[in-house]
Amino acid sequence: MKILVIYKGGFPSGLAMTKRLQLYVKGLKEFGNNIRIIIPHASDRSGKVNNLNVTGEFEGVKFEYLSSTTERSSSFLTRRLNDFMGYIKLLKYLLFTSPSFNIVFLVDVRNSWRIPIYFCCKIRKLKVVYELNEHPLVFSKNYKYWFEKNFIFKLFDGYIVISDNLKILVESFKKKKCQILKVPILTNSVEIELNELSSINTSEEYIVHTGGLSDSKEGIVDLIKAIHYVNNNSTYKLNLFFTGNLKGSTDEIKIKKIIEDLSLQNSIKFLGYLSDAEVLQYQKNSLLAVINKPNNLQNNYCFPTKLGEYMVLGKPIIVNKVGEYMNYLIDDYNAVILE
Repeated sequence: MKILVIYKGGFPSGLAMTKRLQLYVKGLKEFGNNIRIIIPHASDRSGKVNNLNVTGEFEGVKFEYLSSTTERSSSFLTRRLNDFMGYIKLLKYLLFTSPSFNIVFLVDVRNSWRIPIYFCCKIRKLKVVYELNEHPLVFSKNYKYWFEKNFIFKLFDGYIVISDNLKILVESFKKKKCQILKVPILTNSVEIELNELSSINTSEEYIVHTGGLSDSKEGIVDLIKAIHYVNNNSTYKLNLFFTGNLKGSTDEIKIKKIIEDLSLQNSIKFLGYLSDAEVLQYQKNSLLAVINKPNNLQNNYCFPTKLGEYMVLGKPIIVNKVGEYMNYLIDDYNAVILE
């Protein structure tokens, strides 16, 4: 089978979705499929480039940016123009340049370009499979979701979803012959030899949070309050490390305020953007893992990648009772589960 992956994010380096895509293509390739990845436009933020090459190969899978650079412009208008031209190049690629593929796999493409992409694929008689790992309303307004549900989502020939709730959702609007495959979080075995990693410079006991800095998705404020409670009611003196930068977070003011109110400036650190090896090292040396997902629409339909990463490392895990991962965890067996 020949599969063309169209991906909007950075490759081969990137965030959780990039890691998931790496494992998708790894598994598909091991089953003998021929795979190529196309990224329509530059993906990396201006001044923060993680991917240097516009063409390359990752574990035997070729990838190609249709832009001349992987770095997005600092200008809003230039970014919009570059994105537009990238998708025009993609449509031309699908119609005239691409070799004969059987399936086009759309990953992290959430804009209206899905419609012309689909019809170009149909001209070439290709099946189109769409990856869905969040409830569409997380990224859409009600009117946009209504349009997606009644027009765009009915187009696709197949879906890969991450949770039971998403599977039920897709079944409510898919066309009759559309097929759905649920693939939960994918986690690779730790291929990097841990003892070869450079050690981090800390003797402190800490918990590291490797998700985004969004309070509504990650429960950041309550996690900070919990650290304060432990430090004031036990012999532990825990530190809390966050990957990423607080500046730019939509909850920057709220998070700064709770840190100041609880006088935790010396116990909480923001580590910036780290390499995969650095994140692994911080996870390996952490005291335990805490996943605190607020009970809301987003968390009831998605599945946190970091759960699999911590389970591979054999870390003790404290989670709250929300979402898909309750299908895989048992209280006092492989996690401590709290309401």
